Amino acid sequence: MEYRVNPNAVYVEVCDEYLLVAVGEARGKLPQLRKLSESGAFIWRGLEKGLASESIICAVMQEYEISRDEAQSGFSAFVSTLMKEGYITESE
Repeated sequence: MEYRVNPNAVYVEVCDEYLLVAVGEARGKLPQLRKLSESGAFIWRGLEKGLASESIICAVMQEYEISRDEAQSGFSAFVSTLMKEGYITESE
């Protein structure tokens, strides 16, 4: 399954913090501010670039030196949470 980010969610890095900010039409529909972990920010940047899920999972494995199962599990949990909040949708 492939995903895309909500165009009304802006990713920012401030003082070593990784944040998603709801802007425009997303204000009032999404949580106004969402803090991401370092690995969550890594995944988000991959999604923003339009990378395939498999490519992001492989990149996570390399970046954090973890197993495929760990990378897949983390990716799935991240995507599931942000889909529920409206920051990510499935690609068509």
